[in-house]
Amino acid sequence: MSAVTGGSHGAERWMTRADSDVDVVDAWHESFEMSLPTPEYGEIDGARFHRATDTVLLRANATIVSVLDISGTVSGKAEALQQAVDRQFGTRYSDSTEVPQK
Repeated sequence: MSAVTGGSHGAERWMTRADSDVDVVDAWHESFEMSLPTPEYGEIDGARFHRATDTVLLRANATIVSVLDISGTVSGKAEALQQAVDRQFGTRYSDSTEVPQK
C-alpha cells in the first residue's frame, strides 16, 4: 500500500467533488492505481481512479493534492486524464457527457 496523507486542498476537493461518506485517504486505498498522461501531470507522483465516485485522486510527495471529477464534459488537463482513464479501465467518459454505467 502506498503511503499517503490527505492534504487540505485534496480533502476539500474530495468533499466537493465526490458524493461519498468515505474519507479521502480511505478512498485512495480503495481506488485503482493508474498511469498519468505526461507531461500534463508531471508534478504528480501517483494517481488513483475511484470508480464509485467517477473521480481521480492525485498525489504529490505522499499527499493527496487534488481530486478531479472526470464525468461529463471536461477540458484541458482533465480531458487528458479522462482519456487516460478510458484507455486503462475500459470506461467511456470521453465519448459522452453522460456518466458511464459502472
